[in-house]
Amino acid sequence: MKKFWDLIEHSKSAKETTDDNDGQIVALIEALSTASVDEIVDFELKVRQELVNLELGSIMDLCIMLENEFYLVNGLPDFDNLISDEGFVYFRCWLVLQGKDFLDKIKKNIEAIVDIHVDIANTWGEGLLYVAEDAYSLKHENKDENFIELAADKKEDDLGIVYNEDLHGTEAKFDDLAIHYPKIARRIVEIKDALD
Repeated sequence: MKKFWDLIEHSKSAKETTDDNDGQIVALIEALSTASVDEIVDFELKVRQELVNLELGSIMDLCIMLENEFYLVNGLPDFDNLISDEGFVYFRCWLVLQGKDFLDKIKKNIEAIVDIHVDIANTWGEGLLYVAEDAYSLKHENKDENFIELAADKKEDDLGIVYNEDLHGTEAKFDDLAIHYPKIARRIVEIKDALD
């Protein structure tokens, strides 16, 4: 089986459009379905670890800016700063689907997104949460449908995958995001103006 990031990178070529997350998910499922059970469990664990690694305040701020409505106040966007727990998970899945190089740049500085060619029309990657189970199901029709989840749960603690109730790293700003992240704010206003 290819390594995790190789699978992610290869699956991006299956997108019919730049915001076709579903096409990428289908390609991941098909590629992973040829792997051994241990490799599928390892894939699931890697997804979980990456999602935990992205429980950052700056990533929450990026999610708010890309997902939420805003109003212009004195020429600056004022973002609705509410986001659901599920929405934040699906956003982090989308980040993982963009690949390792993208993710490394965003973790260092979220404003790097302005300089990276990436489609922000559909920033929900929920399907990544089900890739391992769906890949397993393609080859093991009569097995427990939660087999991979349960197998990963048993290994999770040994690998130090710990879900936090609080974000780690830089504290989320929530308010005045346009002041904290001016490059992103300007770009979002430009995109909205072009669509209007």
